[in-house]
Amino acid sequence: INKPVAHLLNTKAAGITYAESIGKKYENLNLIIVQLGGGITLGFHDHGRIADWVYDDEGPMSPQRAGAIPTRYMAEFCYDEYEKGQSLQDIKMYLCGKSGLTAYFGTQDVRDVVKMIEEGNQEAELILKALAYGVAKSIGSLAVTRSGIVDQIILTGGVAYSGLVTN
Repeated sequence: INKPVAHLLNTKAAGITYAESIGKKYENLNLIIVQLGGGITLGFHDHGRIADWVYDDEGPMSPQRAGAIPTRYMAEFCYDEYEKGQSLQDIKMYLCGKSGLTAYFGTQDVRDVVKMIEEGNQEAELILKALAYGVAKSIGSLAVTRSGIVDQIILTGGVAYSGLVTN
């Protein structure tokens, strides 16, 4: 069985760095930390321990990942791909490396998608907004971990440099 992928060390380092920047200890804060990269993972860091997590295959779509997919559609997709001669490994590689923005636009680089938007591509704008909406929705789902008591939401990773996503 494959285990979900998370960015534990990066997000913990981001939490520690943030805490130091405000003169506090990581262990005294409630943080939602979002790793925005080829895969997107989110964690609720509750006073120095990770209390809840949204893995990159259960949360929002990302530059490379399909994200959460309703099971009935997943079953149909897998069956169709199997009928086309795709192996289980092929299907896994598609969902975890060739989905998301890559499937839509042939690139995992958000800067390329932003350029398409700047050139008037409305589909690219819609899809990037859907990605950002999925991230925001996942942040909201983690906020309930401590009844909405969140000291800070931290965005890290390459995609965090895109104002179109983070704004």
